[in-house]
Amino acid sequence: VSEVGVQIQQADIINDLSQAYIFDTRAEMQTNTIVFPVGKKLKTNGGRFVNDGYGASYIVSTGPSPNLGSPDLTDGLHAELQSEGGAFSFGQFGGDTSLPDNTDSWNSAIIYAKENNYKMIVCGDYSFTQTVHFMSGDYTVDMTGGSIITGGSVVNGVTIGDTGDSTFNGKIFGLNVRKLTINSGLTDYGIVYRNMAEAYIENPYSENFDTSFYVSPGLSERVAYVTTVNAKGFNHVFGIWFEPKQTGYSNENTFIGGRMHVSLG
Repeated sequence: VSEVGVQIQQADIINDLSQAYIFDTRAEMQTNTIVFPVGKKLKTNGGRFVNDGYGASYIVSTGPSPNLGSPDLTDGLHAELQSEGGAFSFGQFGGDTSLPDNTDSWNSAIIYAKENNYKMIVCGDYSFTQTVHFMSGDYTVDMTGGSIITGGSVVNGVTIGDTGDSTFNGKIFGLNVRKLTINSGLTDYGIVYRNMAEAYIENPYSENFDTSFYVSPGLSERVAYVTTVNAKGFNHVFGIWFEPKQTGYSNENTFIGGRMHVSLG
């Protein structure tokens, strides 16, 4: 095939909206100089590396990237992430087990899950220097293959729910929060139930916090009709601590099974 023929074939692939243009990694897709037509399908065989499990499908769309899962391309376009059956991976939003802090990727991924009622799948152990926040909404997070690791200065490992009237009413599977450094002089909390209603939490685990599970709705907030199955706390003073504050309230919550291992203090 002549060089001209190859160029024609390449142009046909680029402009054919019915088939995907495939890259090895996300970085290769972002740094390429091809100007794809809007609506073009793109695909990566991996996230940071080929076949690392974080490959994804995209659609070329107009305007700047709306989130960290949909990277910018050339010529004012971006690659819009396409979920697979309503599910996506935290790694597709830049979650990286080698980074010291994954807060920005987490927040962007949670907003994406919340806005679309999607399931986010977390595989691997991710480090954070700030409290990890599950925003209000009706979405699912599956962490059965991963965990959240925090530093010694973090007061709350995880908070679930926002302030105000909106509540978290989704599902969380395998929420695993571990503090690597025990700070015996700090009153800290592993998993904080902030503003939740009709949520379902299965197999949550908290380690090395002063209090493993802290049910503490604030002003005009509530923790109500929440089902927690097989909660486990390790290395704490208090396993489960209920403390409604101000006009907040907590009622009709169910803890089924679980085990609290006390050794601090």
